[in-house]
Amino acid sequence: MSEKVKGDTMTTVLVIHAKHLTDRLAHMERQLQDWPGDVTYILDDDKNELTDEIINKYFVPGCELYNKSGATSCAVKHLKACEYIVSHQLEGATSSFYGEF
Repeated sequence: MSEKVKGDTMTTVLVIHAKHLTDRLAHMERQLQDWPGDVTYILDDDKNELTDEIINKYFVPGCELYNKSGATSCAVKHLKACEYIVSHQLEGATSSFYGEF
């Protein structure tokens, strides 16, 4: 789901990213090179990686995002970021706020 790099503080940045955008990734890595906290990349579930199982986990038939599109990939990655926040008990996260995943 994610790749965690450097840092040992309580502050974590989650970067939601499409793997094929390598120039964008290099730019983000330059921007975050001096960040003292953790950086976690949410990389899985690009458009070409979406499966029926993933789509059915998060969306219902008839939903605008019930398909294999870039928008669906983006939404899934944001939902997985929320899951990451709760499962890793990042500062400010409570499972009662985000619900059960």
